[in-house]
This record gives sequence, C-alpha cells and structure tokens, in this order.
Amino acid sequence: MKIRKLETTLVAVPVTRPPSVGIEETRPVGGMPTFGKHKIFDSEGKLKPQVSAIVEISTTDGLVGIGEASFRSPQMYEILKTLIDKTEPILLGRDPFDIERIRREIFESYFMTHLHPHVACWATIGVEMALWDLMGKVCQRPLCDLWGGAYRKEIPYMGWVVISDDVEDMKKQAKEYVIKGFKTLFSKVGFTSEIDERGIEAIRDAVGPDVEIRVDANQAWSTGEAIRRIKKLEKFDLEFVEQPVIMRNVDGLAYVRRSVNTPILAHESAWTFYDALEVIKKEAADALQLDPRFDYGFLAMKKAAGMAEAAGLPIGMHGWYVTGVSMGAFTNLLASIPNATIASQTHYYHLVDDVIKEDLLKFREGHLRVPEGPGIGVELDKDKFDKYAELYRTLNRSRYWC
Repeated sequence: MKIRKLETTLVAVPVTRPPSVGIEETRPVGGMPTFGKHKIFDSEGKLKPQVSAIVEISTTDGLVGIGEASFRSPQMYEILKTLIDKTEPILLGRDPFDIERIRREIFESYFMTHLHPHVACWATIGVEMALWDLMGKVCQRPLCDLWGGAYRKEIPYMGWVVISDDVEDMKKQAKEYVIKGFKTLFSKVGFTSEIDERGIEAIRDAVGPDVEIRVDANQAWSTGEAIRRIKKLEKFDLEFVEQPVIMRNVDGLAYVRRSVNTPILAHESAWTFYDALEVIKKEAADALQLDPRFDYGFLAMKKAAGMAEAAGLPIGMHGWYVTGVSMGAFTNLLASIPNATIASQTHYYHLVDDVIKEDLLKFREGHLRVPEGPGIGVELDKDKFDKYAELYRTLNRSRYWC
C-alpha cells in the first residue's frame, strides 16, 4: 500500500457564538495589543464562519485518510492550503505507516530544523492526522489503541463563557453550561481589573462554589502585575490562571507561581515538548495545556504529556473552532494519555453543523466519548462537505477579510 494522492479543500462552517471575546476593548497579548469584537465579526456585523482545511490522502489500496488543519486568521487560509499541498511530493509513493520519517522530512522541507514549528505545523498537522487515520483504518482500530489504548473512554471539556459587557448574558451562558453537565467553565482575563473582576464575579455568582472556573490571561501581564492581579482574583477560588506572563519568561512564570495561591497553567510557555521540559525543570506551572498543532504533532504531544506525568503534572488540551474531524482525533489522543485529567478547551459545540456523517458529536455531562470507528472514528458526509466547500468559495472576501 502506497500513498497515491493528496487533496486539500477549504470549508466554511457557520457558528453560533464568537470565540473568546465579546467586548470592544484593547487587550495586550504577548506584549502586543489585540482587540475584541472586530476580529470575529465581519464588516456587516455577522459572525465569521469557522474555516478549516480538510485533508484527504488516498492510497493505492483505495483507502482514504482524512485530517484537518485550522487557523484563526482569515488572511492565512489560502496559505494554510498551500503549505499542505506542497507536502504532496514528499508523500507520493510512500508507506503511510512511515509517519515519523515523513513528518521529519516535511519539517526539514519547511526549514523547521532552524525555525519555530509554528512556521508550518498548524498546517502539516492535517497531513499527519490523515496518515494516522489511514493507519487506524488499515488496522481496523481506533487511534487511541495505536497510541497505547484508551486509558479513559470519555474526555472532559470546558464550557467557554464569552467575556462580555453584558453581565447577565455571561451569567446565562454559565448556567446553560452547568445545566448541560459541564463541571469546568473557562473565560478570558487580562483586560482592566474592573472588567476581569466583573466577569469572573458574574460567573461565580451564577454557578456557585462547586463548579471550577479557569481563566486565561494570554500573556497579558508583567510578572509584578500578574502577581497583583491574580491575588485580587483569589477570592473567586479559580481552578487555574493560564499563561499570565509572556511565554518566553519562564523564570517569571515560576516566580508568579511561587508568589500566589492560585494554581498556574502553562500554555504558550509549553507550546513544544522542548518548551514543556523547561517549564517542568523550572517548576513554573501546576499543569500544562498542550496542543499538537503548536508542537511537532501528535507524537510530540505524547512526549510532552509523558514528561509532565513523570513530574506529577496533569495536562489538558488547548482548542478552538474545529470540525468533528479534529475532534475525533484529539479525543482519541487525550484518551490515550493517563494524566490528561483536567478539562480541555473547545469551541466545537458552537458549530451550527459539521462536515462529518450524522450529526455533531454529542457532549454528555461535559464529556465527549471516544468515537468507536477505526482511525479517528468519523467519516466525511459528501453532501455537507460539498455544501461548506461551496460556502467558502462564495464568501465575500472584501467583507470577511476585514
């Protein structure tokens, strides 16, 4: 069995809620200002759809593996597709089981031996995902079995409360998640102290003391500011504060952790398994939030999770809008990691529809069950796939790219 063809299709799937932020407010992220609503609404005030690159790798035996790559910047979607398509010469004629070697050759072709994996990994993850899907289909086993077996069958996820000027809306969001069985809620901080406290107070008032609340500062604060701001938030009994300081300041992150009572979660500081090792060695976090799209792929995330396990640290997974293709793969991955015990992120439940057969994957009591099919466990629905590929092609680019 050899790889015969690579195809990449951009699809646009409608969503029901904006990601992360629903206020018009400047917010520093990684030392640079970012903004609220205008990034997620188009020039006519409509929510931008989720755009993903769906990858299909066909073999000489007639099997097709599927994968997905996604990125949040609309200006990058065509680049995303180009980066994926340029891997085809490396793939053709190869055995899809040679994932490690193929993956390294792709990295070398994009000069990621010298550059940060962010240069292309968020694109090439779709290729690797499709190769793993092929391997699972050949073996007729779900991916978690290829990665050591399912340590658990159901994966906990967080309910994502969109920060808003409307406190009552935030309370409503929080209550709806709790009614659906979510045990952990997530929101953003790093705005003014008043906005942060008002938002977290609204969530805590809405759900009471028995629901975990996690917040993400996205590197918004200096070391001293982080300590001061986190101490002001301690009255809300937070589960974690994620990435309070700039990602490269691991010493500062460790200092913050030693100076506050609230547990610290490292994300940007632990993007790759090399970064995760530094965070662990410097005792800079109480848990890690990992993502194979920011690292060197699925096996790299397994390595980072293994190091965290050796250090006694739990891990969760970072997430944003994706289709059921990625959710199937990521849920399989988390199922195979013993210390993946904290709730992971997703915006999947905000999709209106999906490109996979049947309906959207169902959350039950805040958990997603590992798909039972071989590979990533889901299949593309041709009609829906074609529908949302056409939607992408007909997007008003002048309105959408703003």
